[in-house]
Amino acid sequence: DLMDTFGQNDVSDADDDDVINNLHTCINLIASAIDEGTGQWVREHNKGATQSYSDDEEDFIPDNNHSVTHLEGYCSDTDATVLYIGTIPRCREIHHTTGFLFEDNVHHKMIMRQGQLFRDEFQFRRAVEVFSLREGFKLCIIENGPDLIHLECSSLRCDWKIVGAKISTGNSFIVKDISLTHACHIKRAFKCTSKWIAANYLHLWKQNPETASVEVKQQIIQTFGVVCPEWKIFKAEKRAQQLLGKDHVQGYTRLTQLKTEIERINSHNIVVLETKDEDSGCSKIFHRMFVCFHEPAFTFKMNCRNFIAVDGWVINSVHKSVMLVAAALDGNNDILPIALAEVEIEDFTSWYFFLNNLNRALRRENGEGLCIITDGDNGVLEAIEDCIPLAHCRQCCCSIYNQMLVQFPDPPVKDLFWAACRSTSEVQFTRYIKMIQSSSIECHQWLFQTQWKKWALHCMPVWVKCTNVTIMLTVYLRNSFAKFFSLSIADRFAAISSFIADTYERRRLSGWNWLRNKITPSVQQQIRNRVIQGQQIRILYSTGRQMKVEDTDSMTYEVDITSMTCTCRLWQLSGIPCSHACRCLEELGENIEDNVHQLFSMDQYRTTYASGMDKLPERSKWQLKLCDEILPPSALDNTSFIADDLYDQTLVPTQNDTKETHVEASGAKVSVDNKFVSSSIYVYLQYANISNSYLEHLHLS
Repeated sequence: DLMDTFGQNDVSDADDDDVINNLHTCINLIASAIDEGTGQWVREHNKGATQSYSDDEEDFIPDNNHSVTHLEGYCSDTDATVLYIGTIPRCREIHHTTGFLFEDNVHHKMIMRQGQLFRDEFQFRRAVEVFSLREGFKLCIIENGPDLIHLECSSLRCDWKIVGAKISTGNSFIVKDISLTHACHIKRAFKCTSKWIAANYLHLWKQNPETASVEVKQQIIQTFGVVCPEWKIFKAEKRAQQLLGKDHVQGYTRLTQLKTEIERINSHNIVVLETKDEDSGCSKIFHRMFVCFHEPAFTFKMNCRNFIAVDGWVINSVHKSVMLVAAALDGNNDILPIALAEVEIEDFTSWYFFLNNLNRALRRENGEGLCIITDGDNGVLEAIEDCIPLAHCRQCCCSIYNQMLVQFPDPPVKDLFWAACRSTSEVQFTRYIKMIQSSSIECHQWLFQTQWKKWALHCMPVWVKCTNVTIMLTVYLRNSFAKFFSLSIADRFAAISSFIADTYERRRLSGWNWLRNKITPSVQQQIRNRVIQGQQIRILYSTGRQMKVEDTDSMTYEVDITSMTCTCRLWQLSGIPCSHACRCLEELGENIEDNVHQLFSMDQYRTTYASGMDKLPERSKWQLKLCDEILPPSALDNTSFIADDLYDQTLVPTQNDTKETHVEASGAKVSVDNKFVSSSIYVYLQYANISNSYLEHLHLS
């Protein structure tokens, strides 16, 4: 088509200027065709996500935080890089972010400037969307990742761009680079969509959250001469409140309605909503809430390993809260959320509330047959001991490592520690511990003062069939749920419910795509890796199905194919043949997949998700119900709320600190004689009826 424009001339005689002029004309023709078309022009990028422009409901810039891939095919081997870094990525939050800014004049132009801070990547994406809708141009996605977002104007004649990056000290996003002006001709026309109305009149709702829809309707008539339906404006108001975070109070009032809907879609779902009376006694104030969906709980009991990781996440919203979560792994090592709870603070009583309801949902007698791994902070260990004493409790090795760094800022035994905690046999563990002792006697003594049987892998019961020594799977789960944390509490639980239901359906379909497989793809990959490792292993002698092998370190191991055991104990712990067993099975000509535990079979995986999961209806379709209004807990001041209490267990007392024997308002610390102790430990001691006079004489730190 372009040749028809320039003619069928021989270009061999053309000089450089002619070629440049022809290319310039081609670019202008393409740009004009794009500007005149109705479709959205999006440049593809191998690291970005490309989607067509959504006219109303969906977000144009997708929340590309790899939330799906984080949950699929997880195994302890993927923790290798994190293990040697030695810390779980938990960042300090910056509370004083600017968010949406507007000029204080009649135009109310939205401000986007270099250095502007946003709460997280999701708020940054929404802000750029609003900015483009207000300015009337279309966006082109160049890079859309969890740490860097690069967007440009879609017009090829315009060089406008904005680059946002995640700051190193937290989850906040900062505008790293932005162009000041547009070179393209911007057309601003009215669009009767809730997204467009919410973006262009967002300044009204920010100035006054109680702005009436009639006022917005009149401004649209005066500016554009268009009569917009009131239901569309009402929908735009809800979207604007969500963008500004002004709908959190309404979220608490909808909790009773949410509880009814969750129980209506499946009568076996468990929702426990607890409130406390206001001082006046007229209203109810939110205290805590527990949610466990029947399908994940039933799936865990019948088809998954009895291994649960529990963790607490600080949610930095208007009303500060903590989300407690329990997650497991299915046969494909996919992360499966089992139960959620939202509490005001993370302490012993909150964990007791969560674990007690979790045990009731799973119908375990005092936690019998469960293996629970946790970071051990904020009273969770005490709650496990009191609530589910028969459960096997494990402690995250990253937590132990961080405690070691506090005692020894630069320990010379970093690699040896991780080698010891990952050792699958007592012989290997003892060997690395002796090496730690020869390198640092102080570190060796400190490690043995810890409850090392709770974090050493070789002490894991073989019936668990899991080799995880960290709670990294909950960190991946948090990354997947992070985009819901800015929502109101009711919308947050509803969105997480829909996310889990979609995950169920996706995995159910994937199970039927792997009909030819005998075991799950994740386990197949682990076997391939172990077969490669086994190529360097030498068989010393064989007596039928019992063999003795030697690895490259001159270590010998005995393998018994019949009993599915190896003296390295990795086969017994994981349920998957180790590299020594793979070498022996290949020597015997047997299929390695036939010697994998039944939990990892495709039949078991398809059974796991065969029932599917009922999805919550849209909020507009929730049944109305007369009930007591639930008020949110009082918003905590940023100066009194310690967002990093999960991660930082030390405080420096000041001269103004006084002796206190009660839990602080933040629920983070209690001080006794200027010695600080976690409030969860204090509450636990109070539960044990230890007197205050005795506490005052303790030297606690």
